[in-house]
Amino acid sequence: MSKTLLCALVANSGLAVRQNLKVDQSGALATVVDQVSALIQAQHTSGTHSKALDSIRMLASATPAGTSGALNTALNDVIGEIEDTVDKVIKQSFEDTKTAIADSIVAIGTATGLAQSAKSSADTADNEWYGCIDEEKSMRVTYEDAVTTLQTATVAVVEPCANQKASKDFESNPNLAPKGLKDWSFDCNFGNGADWADACTGDFASYKSTVSNMLVALKNEADGATAIWNEHRLECEQTTAAMNQATTDMEEADTNWQGKRISCLTMHETRKTEMCDFGVAYMLKCSQVDDYSALIAEVEEIGTAHAHSEADRISEWETAHVTKCLLKMVVEGKDLDDTSAQACKDEVNYALDVVGDGVAAAAGVLDTKREEFETLTSTASFTCAESTITFQGMTWNVPQDVSPKSTEYTSEENLVGVNHEGDLSPFDFC
Repeated sequence: MSKTLLCALVANSGLAVRQNLKVDQSGALATVVDQVSALIQAQHTSGTHSKALDSIRMLASATPAGTSGALNTALNDVIGEIEDTVDKVIKQSFEDTKTAIADSIVAIGTATGLAQSAKSSADTADNEWYGCIDEEKSMRVTYEDAVTTLQTATVAVVEPCANQKASKDFESNPNLAPKGLKDWSFDCNFGNGADWADACTGDFASYKSTVSNMLVALKNEADGATAIWNEHRLECEQTTAAMNQATTDMEEADTNWQGKRISCLTMHETRKTEMCDFGVAYMLKCSQVDDYSALIAEVEEIGTAHAHSEADRISEWETAHVTKCLLKMVVEGKDLDDTSAQACKDEVNYALDVVGDGVAAAAGVLDTKREEFETLTSTASFTCAESTITFQGMTWNVPQDVSPKSTEYTSEENLVGVNHEGDLSPFDFC
């Protein structure tokens, strides 16, 4: 096939065909194709090109006798070349685009599944960490309550133990003669010559009674002092035990809080890792979405020479079909006029011939799987237009002091900002 012929054939299609087809009467053949190409181009305008008919008639008259068969053979070869090369390229291009779209949707679906799984893991880790910090704060409250209890118990032990110490000694002085007696001496007068029984019995009985009363009073006083000391002792023991228990409780509360804090720090790292893993999965999913959008943009663009442009492909198919149709008319000896190209164009059925058998002409459009795409980019599946991502929904501001106050633990709504410019993760903390 001559270079001139090829240029005329693909003037509107942008397709390349083999250039090694040799025919007789190449100059005459080129003239035929040139006129057919002109007629095709004219079909897209409102003007008429009756010169095409005149040119073909001139071609026929200029063709030496006995060469028409060679020209028809060349024209049939051109028709076959279009069918074997150009048509196949267009059909393969359609299949490649259809496959590319299907593969892109599969890739988005796979990436969406991975992102949803990673999001679930991140949500779980975030929930566990949030719950851990809630317990950590509660344990800090317990510790603070234990400190308060210990302070109270420490104060409470002072007085009863001091009272016990102050009441541990008991002292009573029997030399302090009761009832006006100056001392405990015994006096009995025998001056009247009376014997003991007469002179001292009464005095002795009185003295004995006084001593007995003194002993009873001493015992009562000792018993009272003992009771008071025992009361202080018991209260001191009880308050001391309470203080010791409060000390144990405080130390245990502090140990529990310290242990929980370490556990929560570990969970925080796990949470961060899971969130960042989701961030990577999210960005990969969005990368697949971008690839699909770019692919569909190529499919929907016109006149850009993209291999996936459906409009260009349809135009190329129409050009190839009309060219073949007009060349067949020439081979059949039919006259070409300004309606010939339109008649050939009316026979074009891209949907049936390219999209596939059984596909209605009216439905002859490339399936871009837009519905599947919309489902895969719904809110539940991540739109890739998110400005924020919600995990547990709330987060803690955790104090970093060695011995913080429980009131320094504060929670707030957690909307994690998304950075769509990132290469690996949309989150700044990753």
